[in-house]
Amino acid sequence: MSFKYNVLRRACRSKLALLDPPFPGRAARAWENKTFKPPSGAPWVRETVLPVNERLLTHTLVQVIVLIQYDLFVPAGSGTESLGELVAMIVDTFPPASSVVDNTEKLSAWIDRCSPGVPVKDVTGVWWMQPTVLTVRSWWSKE
Repeated sequence: MSFKYNVLRRACRSKLALLDPPFPGRAARAWENKTFKPPSGAPWVRETVLPVNERLLTHTLVQVIVLIQYDLFVPAGSGTESLGELVAMIVDTFPPASSVVDNTEKLSAWIDRCSPGVPVKDVTGVWWMQPTVLTVRSWWSKE
């Protein structure tokens, strides 16, 4: 048995789906290893799940640290205010010491921190992008 990264991904997506106003919809999200065409002139997000470390705490309990990076994109020339609003939505949704839960799979995870990066213009010059990284900690039993 190993840690279920897909369950953590789904639990985080579920929290984002509850936002009002809505976080960029499903059509405006670039999932890992899926064909994606950015929407013309509209914000979108790219999600990447990065396993960092698995550490044995006892003979059956494993601690997992995962980074979930949300790269937020807005059209170049639209200013960075809308980019800042998207970043704030993520930061507000995942405050430090909050939890992410998937009751179906009995997964609980805790947010260590949510770190916005620096906004930059992408290489195409069409978009401004700002990464925001969640540091998530969870545990699973080897039994």
